[in-house]
Amino acid sequence: MQRHKREFIETSVAIGVPHHGNQAPMWWVRMIENVHIMSRYGMRFAGILAERGVAIDNQRNSIVNWFLNKTDAEFLWFVDDDTVPPIGAPVKLASLNHPFTSGLYYSSWDDIQPIAYKRNSDGRYVRLDGVLDWEPGQIIQVDAAGAGCLLVHRSVFLGIMAKYERAYRVSGGNTVVLKDKIRGGLPETATKHPYAGIVKNGMLYEPLVAAKDSNDASFPFFRLEFGRTEDIAFFELAKAAGYPCYLDTGVECGHIKDSQITGDHFRIKQGALLEALEAQRKGEEDKES
Repeated sequence: MQRHKREFIETSVAIGVPHHGNQAPMWWVRMIENVHIMSRYGMRFAGILAERGVAIDNQRNSIVNWFLNKTDAEFLWFVDDDTVPPIGAPVKLASLNHPFTSGLYYSSWDDIQPIAYKRNSDGRYVRLDGVLDWEPGQIIQVDAAGAGCLLVHRSVFLGIMAKYERAYRVSGGNTVVLKDKIRGGLPETATKHPYAGIVKNGMLYEPLVAAKDSNDASFPFFRLEFGRTEDIAFFELAKAAGYPCYLDTGVECGHIKDSQITGDHFRIKQGALLEALEAQRKGEEDKES
């Protein structure tokens, strides 16, 4: 098991909650407990922004904009309103001394798998259990995880903004481009181009213009596009800016759906799977004998 030295630090934390309505009582109880625990460890609570909406990427981007411009907090703690973090979660994540850390929760689909990923050489994201063995409490560098319990230092957002330029697609929607990949700047208005909107030799030509506040005042850290969840884009931007994510599997959150999904459900399922494989192996041996 990889060891990480923990150091409890005095810092400040703002909490961002993207949501769609009311939260379960157990969620509020746990949030109050965590704010109380934070104060005991010298972590100043810098406020909470609960952003309601249907576009989760816009919600998260608005929260980050608020965090950067309306607070002096060092850390932003994203907590989804269907994620129940354990007591002391922000303290434990901050104590890892990494600017970008995540707790662990599990999918509410039939597979009940950890929502954490490693990226293959071909660019595909593979569930954690598909690429390595791990134990609860282990600290693992991951390429993506869920954003339901994510602690991010201010420097991560500022580092991304220093490296990327916000742009607006003529076809619609904000995006970002590496500043050192821009040649000739971004025009204020789109100009005609013979290849605009055309695929030529496998290359899509898509006009971009300089983003204006009227398009979207928030930097698009999170983007819901290409059939991917909105948080994947943020993990990629952060890693490219030099901020990989560290997953603390000991910060194990509940996941509220029809019932709360916990790590125990996952371990029970894994045990049942191992028993089934062992029974199959014995059956094959009996046939051979």
